[in-house]
Amino acid sequence: IRSLYNDRSRAECAILTQLRSDHVPLNGYLHRITRVDSPLCSHCNVPETVEHLLLQCRQHVEARERLRRVHSTGSLNLRRLLAPGKKTGALLDFLRATRRF
Repeated sequence: IRSLYNDRSRAECAILTQLRSDHVPLNGYLHRITRVDSPLCSHCNVPETVEHLLLQCRQHVEARERLRRVHSTGSLNLRRLLAPGKKTGALLDFLRATRRF
């Protein structure tokens, strides 16, 4: 597994694993395990899921545009974003910009 994450910190490895397994501290998951009352995103009023955070949340449009430029594509998808590889750093930069974790 370590080779999957190259030289990432333990915290970065943890969040990448959580994102990929859909066990990440977003309201959708936290509601499912009864840690929060609502599964909804506080900005968009729709379920806060990995897909919502990475692809849809209006709160993170600018950060998502930077991510899109790194991926050199007009449309992003979860499979591409969560795939291990050279562009994982861009995903981590996006997550830092959201200040969500």
